[in-house]
Amino acid sequence: MEQKYSFFDMGTVVFDDEKTVKELVEYVFEQFDYYEPMGFDAVTVYDASLYRVVLDTSKKCKDELDPLGSNGFTIAYLIKDKFFFAEGDWGHHIIEMNAARLISNPISIRVKFADFNSCVVINGNLKLGEIYTFLRDTTYILKSESNFYIGEIDYSNPLMLDLKKYNMCSSDQNITLKETVGDICTPILVIE
Repeated sequence: MEQKYSFFDMGTVVFDDEKTVKELVEYVFEQFDYYEPMGFDAVTVYDASLYRVVLDTSKKCKDELDPLGSNGFTIAYLIKDKFFFAEGDWGHHIIEMNAARLISNPISIRVKFADFNSCVVINGNLKLGEIYTFLRDTTYILKSESNFYIGEIDYSNPLMLDLKKYNMCSSDQNITLKETVGDICTPILVIE
């Protein structure tokens, strides 16, 4: 049956709910001329009405999504045991989403580079160099953007963040995210 699916920051599509969630994602990207350098294997959907991320995109839309929900959908990105991100900047609530449970040692961290500034759940055991290589290989950042600045977000004075510098062209790339974040309550990673 044809259903309307409204995606945050993208628009609404009419799509056959007998098809898979993966097919819906591909259709949405095609309709809105959207490109994902990671490929579709990492792309899924967050149903904001059911408050859950579709973990298996091979399932039919009718079994996984509620097109009648008033909160709509967002595109989400999940690589199991690596990272999770949902469009719409869910802030500290992202760690509460079901997909975050698929990440070992999950750390909710605000990541900021170029035109990206959102919270992401990342496996704390990943080395900074692995994060850098992934972002560089997927063209989210340039090779020259090799400085990571990590620290506590200061919401009272966001321009005066006290961040420690880690350079990805040095041995800093072997430090895990968990080691850099330590016991920081609201961490931020700025990449320049």
